[in-house]
Amino acid sequence: MRKIFYIFIIIFMSCESFGELKEESGISYYDSLAFGWQAFFDKDYELALNWFNTAYESVDEDLHNSAHVGIAWTYHFIGNYGTEEELELCGGMQECRNAAFEEFLYDTDEDDAIISYNANCVFFQFCCDDCFVEDRGLGLSFHYIKEAIDEENQEEIINQSLVLQQFVDDNIDYVFMEGKPTGTLGEIVIWDINTVIVYLADLYLRTNQTNTETNNSKACELLLEHNLSCGITSCQDEDYYYEDLVECIEQKSAQNQIPFSQ
Repeated sequence: MRKIFYIFIIIFMSCESFGELKEESGISYYDSLAFGWQAFFDKDYELALNWFNTAYESVDEDLHNSAHVGIAWTYHFIGNYGTEEELELCGGMQECRNAAFEEFLYDTDEDDAIISYNANCVFFQFCCDDCFVEDRGLGLSFHYIKEAIDEENQEEIINQSLVLQQFVDDNIDYVFMEGKPTGTLGEIVIWDINTVIVYLADLYLRTNQTNTETNNSKACELLLEHNLSCGITSCQDEDYYYEDLVECIEQKSAQNQIPFSQ
């Protein structure tokens, strides 16, 4: 990552228009994305949006799926973690979440984008050919689940938990940081597949879902399968206390759901 170039941009941001800097730099699609993610992890969401939008104007890439995903996650984080001032970037909490949702819906030319990114990523340090697919899928799941929870729609929460279970099955090595740089001081988002598993276990628990074949708690079986069960070694009702399962999920949530490194 060319830190010197990034610092140059920051120094002159106040005295040059962002548009002029973009025009003069001739920056590539992939560098625009990298700088966007770096600003994202710095929690400079306005700068992140500027960089992700800059990616659309690049001449070295016609497929912008990963830029859509970068914008989507930026709006998502503003809506969920942003200050009042940051929320004004999109008009308020719900408006930010809606904007994120609209960007997450973009699924045009995904296969072609993966092929193109695969051919070009070899020239860039921070790049991934298909990470945008997993990032997009997870973002959509989070949106639909949050919407169902807000509406207290138990049936839809159960439906979405099935979708999230499929995400876990298909992406067991998922790490949010894949293909992305850190912030300027090493900041990251500490999400990986364990974060998703614990979140899913909580959904199973809140909707009292059981495995129809074993009659065991789905939450317990999921945590046990992935070595996250906090010492619970069997999910038979007589082998553990329900309170222990609740405490385990609360403990793991505290460890895994914090979005940013300190």
